[in-house]
This record gives sequence, structure tokens and C-alpha cells, in this order.
Amino acid sequence: MGVMWGVVLAGGLGSLLGVLSTPSNPLGVAHYSLAALVRNVELLERIRAKAPHDGWSENCAAEKATEARIGLSIGEQEIARLQEALARKDDDERDYALRRLGALVDRGRTVASDARKCIALDPGSITATTVDVEVSPLVPQDADTAPPPPARPEMRPAEH
Repeated sequence: MGVMWGVVLAGGLGSLLGVLSTPSNPLGVAHYSLAALVRNVELLERIRAKAPHDGWSENCAAEKATEARIGLSIGEQEIARLQEALARKDDDERDYALRRLGALVDRGRTVASDARKCIALDPGSITATTVDVEVSPLVPQDADTAPPPPARPEMRPAEH
């Protein structure tokens, strides 16, 4: 097992990005990030296909899939920015493009997690639209059952 794969297995994506983002291989991290964005779009399309056929779940999953596609599009722009920065030997621009790609990959993970929540059967909120209230038969029909108005504060002259 190579050193890089040992680091990946031990530390995950963050470790891999740390190894790949050495100044000698910025395109390696960029292509890895772009591949992660592509996989995320594919994942979100699968999640969207599994969404229950109710308006809320379908719309939510579609919104997350759209956000993933937008992230991929921005990622492609960042690769172009990185290639231009490498051609000009602009280290600041190179680092900026790599940071943006990393942020896009992180956001993609969050979007995928949110999409999974979209297709869960319970949207996580109370969906009651009616409230039934029983009034005791002891309350007269003509009684005012509204709460009393708030008490007005007592107005006092200013102390001198």
C-alpha cells in the first residue's frame, strides 16, 4: 500500500487533499474535487428518483439536485481559474481556486445530506392544518370566550 493510500485510509478526504495539494500537484486535487462533485450530482439524481411522490419531497430533492449541478458548474469554472493561475504562476489565485473547490466539495456533502432528509417520510414538522376545540357545555352560548384585552400600564408623572 502506498503512503498516499495509507494516509487516505487513516484520515479520509481531508488527508488526501492535504497530500494532493502540495505545490507540485494542484491539478491532482482539482481533478479529484471535480470527480467528487460529479459523483455528488449522480448521487443526488439517484436520491431524487427515490423521492416519494408528494409535492414537498419531490420539490426539495429537485432543489438539492439543482444545487449540486450548480456546484459542479462552479467547480468547472474554478478548474479553469486554476489552470490560468498555473499558467501565470500566480500562487494566490491558485490557492484561492483550490480553497473554493474544497468548499464546493464540502457543500456538496451537506447538500447530499439535506437531500436524504428531503425524502424521509417525516419532513420533521407538524403538518396539522385544522384545530378542533371543544367548548364545555357549561359555558353559555352567548358568553364571550375571547381572552381579555391586555391591561394598560398605569401612567404616572415623571419623578423630579
